[in-house]
Amino acid sequence: MSTERTSGDSAKASTSAKDKTPVAYRMDAGEIPQDLRTSIAGKLGKEAELYPAREDGSYKGPVVHADKDFIVQAVGKNQQTAVAHRREDVQMQGASLQGRDANNDLVNRNIQVHYRGEQAKAYPWDAQREAQQRSEKSTDRAEKRPAPGEKVLAEAQKYAQDNIKNPKQREAFLKHLTNVTQQAFQPPQRQEQGAKESAKSAPAQTKHADHGIER
Repeated sequence: MSTERTSGDSAKASTSAKDKTPVAYRMDAGEIPQDLRTSIAGKLGKEAELYPAREDGSYKGPVVHADKDFIVQAVGKNQQTAVAHRREDVQMQGASLQGRDANNDLVNRNIQVHYRGEQAKAYPWDAQREAQQRSEKSTDRAEKRPAPGEKVLAEAQKYAQDNIKNPKQREAFLKHLTNVTQQAFQPPQRQEQGAKESAKSAPAQTKHADHGIER
């Protein structure tokens, strides 16, 4: 997916410094009327930047301006960058979005616009739902990923099976390594708790030892 924040004011001959691939914009930056720039700055802040949409670009964000010639979206994490689309380039998809467009009710509506070449299709965009789905996928990946300690123990078991022939020595090796691994990979809070418990037991052990000394 193309980046939501375009970079550069040049029109169709801009070149990417990373891969030297020409970047084609749907209009020259100079074609964006100054009064439109002023209006967007008033809505998003004086530091807001307004760029023309890129061919093959994809953009997600609320509509901040719509008229017979342009549709402007706020994009990016802080939504202080805006992208201008030619009205004639964008086809609204779905009865709901088409109805809002017909009733001049696009402003403040979240949409996603995807270009294929010079033409784009706009769809409703549910930002909260997308964030929730992204969070769920991240959680699923974390749950499926084996814990570091489990991986260490699995490799140790394989090593012990192949190299330690004496059953008792193999069992002792794995028991010791399991204890060390649990201590190494347990959460910091549990490590701190374990240290406190050890500190509490130390005076009691000393006291018992003193009882065994003849005075």
